[in-house]
Amino acid sequence: MRKERFLLRTIGIEERDLRKILKGFKAERESLVFGVDLYFQNRKDRQQAKRLLKPFVYSTRDPLEVLVGKLLKKRGFTLAIAESCTGGMLGSLITSVPGSSHYFLGGVVSYDNKTKEKIIKVRRRSLVRFGAVSLEVANEMASGVRKLFGADVGIGITGIAGPKGGTKKKPVGLIYIALAAKHFDYVGRFHFSGSRYQIRLKACYHTMNILRNFLSGGII
Repeated sequence: MRKERFLLRTIGIEERDLRKILKGFKAERESLVFGVDLYFQNRKDRQQAKRLLKPFVYSTRDPLEVLVGKLLKKRGFTLAIAESCTGGMLGSLITSVPGSSHYFLGGVVSYDNKTKEKIIKVRRRSLVRFGAVSLEVANEMASGVRKLFGADVGIGITGIAGPKGGTKKKPVGLIYIALAAKHFDYVGRFHFSGSRYQIRLKACYHTMNILRNFLSGGII
């Protein structure tokens, strides 16, 4: 009979750093593209590890897309997203959860600048002055898609997923993630490594973690 294992899901911390923090703990590690799942032999060790890893722990059970859905339903919020470099991947993850139609209003894959400008109303001067991959454009994507769908929360993602297209100033892996809500705006600058697929997946899961923190009243 297989013994019960106690799960702790983390994001935003490297596995080598986990090993240092959890030195002395007996835990199996499962490395994912975007984070690490930890399996402990008993509940006490998990609780102690959870306290040590508090900023990086997002769940003891549900994956992020399920957890975000539960929080949106709990708060009674609706969501709309504007994606550029992720090309609809975030929308796919959100809608993989049964019942997501209760909170997900829709999304726009604004890959081209004309789409950004015409559909989600990103200002042309922002695109010209700052470029499509910028803090300013990400912020306008989030606020624009929120207004377009009449959602409580809007998300904007823009970046350079590679393998080509990067520069010294804007390297491959540079991602801007924005969240817009009533009386609240956030934009974060990130740099992810890996293949094109890995960079896009990391961007999506970090976006959901930002959304989770916002919905749960935590620090983004």
